[in-house]
Amino acid sequence: MKVFVIDVNLCVGCYACQFVCKDEHVGNDWSPIAKPQPDTGQFWMRLDEYICGTVPKVKMHYIPNPCMHCDEPPCIPPCPIEGAIYKREDGLVIIDSVKCTGCRKCVDVCPYDAIYFNDDLNLAQKCTGCAHLLDGGEWTIPRCADACPTEAIKFGEESDFAAEIAKAQVMKPELGHKPRVYYLNIPKKFIGGTVYDPTIKEIVEGAVCTLTSSKGETSTTTTDGFGDFWFYGLDEGDTYTLAITAPGFGMYRTSSISPISAAALVITQERRQIRHRLDQVDGSIGFAVALRGLGAKRIPVAFGGRDSFSYDRPRGPADPIPTPETDLRRHLKAHNPFPPDHPKSPLGSSTL
Repeated sequence: MKVFVIDVNLCVGCYACQFVCKDEHVGNDWSPIAKPQPDTGQFWMRLDEYICGTVPKVKMHYIPNPCMHCDEPPCIPPCPIEGAIYKREDGLVIIDSVKCTGCRKCVDVCPYDAIYFNDDLNLAQKCTGCAHLLDGGEWTIPRCADACPTEAIKFGEESDFAAEIAKAQVMKPELGHKPRVYYLNIPKKFIGGTVYDPTIKEIVEGAVCTLTSSKGETSTTTTDGFGDFWFYGLDEGDTYTLAITAPGFGMYRTSSISPISAAALVITQERRQIRHRLDQVDGSIGFAVALRGLGAKRIPVAFGGRDSFSYDRPRGPADPIPTPETDLRRHLKAHNPFPPDHPKSPLGSSTL
């Protein structure tokens, strides 16, 4: 029986699969397999975009979504017309464009949003796996698999993809519909960050980053040539502690960080390291940690694009207790392009 195997890691979002699906079905009548697909509003091979993270740590991936051609199709039982929706011997699920009466029941029950309704023709439509081409004998794969430049979409006999299927997953397996579209390498949650030295304005390469889950499982990595570190494949809903150490840097405690994207970042002071406790791991977590040499009074931390500022020198006994407002005023004073009394100067604000 036929299966789709889609490697998300190989998909570059070129939309070739979606384009050729339109090319094959818009304006072409392949009854009883399919009547013409409308120009707009229907995407039998739908490509969904996913953006995960917050600036500056952002990842993006794409997931192609045809009909899942389930072994236990939820669209067949509610159909009042016998044979209007059927499963072929090769595994493809087809809506007979001649027998369909337009009751819409299959559209309502599909949990994958793969069935569309054509108001002009009064019938339900969806991906056919290009069954009309396969039946012709000249094609062994549908147009989408043929057009994919990275071979992210593959189609063929289930036995030929046994190794890939063993590592793959299906959409919404808990529903029990047994989809025949298998996905490889769908990204999980991640934590990423950048470690840098604000004194010399350089990144810190080779800093050791250790991530510990609430279950006690640890992962370790070092910052690369850009000062970046990444932890991939994290379980959603777990909590983690991140420890960062680097030679020549001391112990400091950051200013408080407001919760962002339902994730609170709490910093505690320990010998020669900074610990970050993430109350919730989410794909939107990305932050930067600045390490300072001994004597500097605070460490700036960028989290989700928001910064807390620090002084450029050690704090003396006569210095006032720092607050986010005084830090911000110092930062704006150093980088303000306008005179203090200029109408556009942020230093003129009474809140600073």
